[in-house]
Amino acid sequence: MEETSSILLMGFTGSLLAGLCTSIGAIPALVYGRPEERTETLMLGFAAGVMLAASIFSLILPGLDAAGAVFESENARALLAVCGILI
Repeated sequence: MEETSSILLMGFTGSLLAGLCTSIGAIPALVYGRPEERTETLMLGFAAGVMLAASIFSLILPGLDAAGAVFESENARALLAVCGILI
């Protein structure tokens, strides 16, 4: 019972922290209003690049592990992982 309540407390704390960080991140938008179109485009491009990089980097190691079940050669594993990411 104690372990379950500890897990729930950690989940609640993590969710609360994420919500607080989101609120803090929204403060500049509330203070300064809508940015100029050029600034907004720059920020959206940066955010898209960060998300793309995060998704690609989180796929590299699992892709190499999955390719290891198919090929023994490290070069073949890397080639299969790269092809999978590009597709």
